[in-house]
Amino acid sequence: MAKSKLKVLHICSDYAKQRLYRDLVVKLAKNHVEQFVYVPVRSKEEVNRNLADGYHNIQFRYSNVLRKYHRLCFRLKTSKVLNDVQKHVDIRQYAITHAHFLYSDGVVARKIQKKFDIPYIVAVRNTDINVFMKYRPDLRWICWDILRNASQVVFVTPSYFQKLSELAPSNFRALLENKSKVIPNGLDEFWHENHSPFDNASECPLRLLYVGDFSQNKNIAGAIKAAKILNDENPTTLTLVGSGGDGEKFIDDMLATGNYPFVARVGRINDREALREIYGAHDIFLMPSFFETFGLSYIEALSQGLPVVHTQGQGIDGYFPVGGVAEAVDPSNPASIAEGIRALSKRLPSIKTQCVQESKKFNWNVISKNYKELYYKIACQQIQHQGQ
Repeated sequence: MAKSKLKVLHICSDYAKQRLYRDLVVKLAKNHVEQFVYVPVRSKEEVNRNLADGYHNIQFRYSNVLRKYHRLCFRLKTSKVLNDVQKHVDIRQYAITHAHFLYSDGVVARKIQKKFDIPYIVAVRNTDINVFMKYRPDLRWICWDILRNASQVVFVTPSYFQKLSELAPSNFRALLENKSKVIPNGLDEFWHENHSPFDNASECPLRLLYVGDFSQNKNIAGAIKAAKILNDENPTTLTLVGSGGDGEKFIDDMLATGNYPFVARVGRINDREALREIYGAHDIFLMPSFFETFGLSYIEALSQGLPVVHTQGQGIDGYFPVGGVAEAVDPSNPASIAEGIRALSKRLPSIKTQCVQESKKFNWNVISKNYKELYYKIACQQIQHQGQ
């Protein structure tokens, strides 16, 4: 197979909501991978969001085929998507399908495989583990069928591979391990190329930082309680950057009590230069989410020299050695969160350079090359299989 001729079909139900998917397909395009990105959306406002213009080897279809009731009617939803894909995409010209979610996208990729004999890879993410696996046991058989027939299963973190292995039937675990690969999300080049100068002048108070939305899942209340434990011992500040989410009012009410004067509430910051300056003015990044697929904010913080507190078994857990740039904590226990912060504070400022070095693992240039090699390997295996 001539490498320039490889064509990949992406099925990505979250493309319009996350810029990271655009970053991946753009890097793949620059690496001469021809792609069709199929994006099912729930509203007209999402159409063409994160569109990558100017690349002759990327085609897009945003299709407003999803409705609110599809959250409950899973089979109806996937049938609707599959019918639309077949109507608007010349599927036979693609060598491989990349399903970016196990359930929503994986079902479509599996049906394409059965009808057109096109192999697929499938990614496992937060909603797959913490929503579908938990609340839709009736779909478990679909899950195992998708995984069993995938050419490769991709996990963005080691922790999610471990979680799925624990949930899998015992006689399926060896097969899952053999076809599984951990490939992280990448960080925008801006953060790799621009580093804030390390500010070591202020060791007291300890300056904590959170950046993200204000959903209940992010557990900002737990972060505030942990910061209070530390502030009762030694001067500590916590800056909250962000807005929106189902927990915002609760946090605002919490701060309005006046019991947390050491917490500064800052709105959402879209300007990356301004955000970079904020990272540089703090010591430790804190995001003890209950659930987290990956969490690019952790890597942004590392790129600016901030060690990070994250959740055990979620997000970036498993990427960094114990005693280094990250501490895993129990999000339901403010004392555990506080202890993670204490541990990192004892390593400051000596680990700031190490933080920057660790962030370089999450480089889209390297990640896109890993995907490209994976695509070619699977496509070549398919050609050999068809020739037998």
